[in-house]
Amino acid sequence: MTATGETKLTLRRHGLNGDAAFVDWLNFTVGDESFDWSSSSVDMSEDRIIADASFTLSGIFGFGVTKKLPNGRNFYNSSYSLGDEWGFVAIGGQRNTLMVSISGTGLTAARDGWESRLHAWLETKAKRAKLTRVDVAHDCYTGQYTVDQAREDYRSGGADCQGRMPVCEERGDWYRPNGSGRTFYIGKRTNGKYARVYEKGKQLGDAKSPWVRLEVEFKAVDRLLPFDILLRPGEYLAGAYPMFEWINARAERIATVKKALAAGYERAVTYARRQVGGALAFIAEMEGGVQQAFDVLRRDVGKIPAWVKKAAPSLEDAAVPVHEYRRPPLPEGLLVERWVAQW
Repeated sequence: MTATGETKLTLRRHGLNGDAAFVDWLNFTVGDESFDWSSSSVDMSEDRIIADASFTLSGIFGFGVTKKLPNGRNFYNSSYSLGDEWGFVAIGGQRNTLMVSISGTGLTAARDGWESRLHAWLETKAKRAKLTRVDVAHDCYTGQYTVDQAREDYRSGGADCQGRMPVCEERGDWYRPNGSGRTFYIGKRTNGKYARVYEKGKQLGDAKSPWVRLEVEFKAVDRLLPFDILLRPGEYLAGAYPMFEWINARAERIATVKKALAAGYERAVTYARRQVGGALAFIAEMEGGVQQAFDVLRRDVGKIPAWVKKAAPSLEDAAVPVHEYRRPPLPEGLLVERWVAQW
């Protein structure tokens, strides 16, 4: 219960050894005074706050703010892109808070250990810090769990939490599977807990892939999202519903990247055979060989397809953050603790 007497739910944890999941999406807010250097002589304009926020986020994730976006987002007046369009920072209004949203692609690209660094900053440095959305996920690469099993577990009462059974939804061709992938949803998107079990490999283009992802989207709707979820996402995923309590293996994001690349490669090969196979053979005959045909068709050297950058993002893809060239100098004599740089 809060100081105002309002009742809030807290997330249930299931005690497991090790970490069985990873964070795949993240939204949080902090007061813009989190970037106040406690001096009336410091310019706390939007540009100044964004530059200092970029500096802090770069220390935590390895990338910062790169450009201003045309419009505001999530009811904020202004928004700025993070990294290689891996998320955004929003500012302006909303009780003088700043919102940070980072996608799964951005968290894949982030420097190792970002969870601990963010946890420490939110707990000890940031003001009015609040997690507003955290998606936690677990991957089954070889058929250990399927969407069909998820549906059966649900029918057996596996999503019943304290006598309350959430609704479910099926999407995709469940009765005549065509390789495009199926999804089983539990709950409503507008609620504070929403689960998805889906055929991730098929979604990425590999019609024969057994890769299934279990994902729960937690939001700060009638519940508190503890900072601890950043450090132990597997415990919260396992505690979301009884049907997920079996999860006990440590999730590894590097495996996810490799699987995503493999699925995308299969899709690219299939597309090339279907769309350009005949044309390539004709060009090879006219040019005198396959290598000559490739020389005719080759795109700019070094240009990486968008699907590769999404499946295996790199910090090298991010543009120079704004704090590297727009950060105004601090007033003489004002000491700033560069705690982020020490990690």
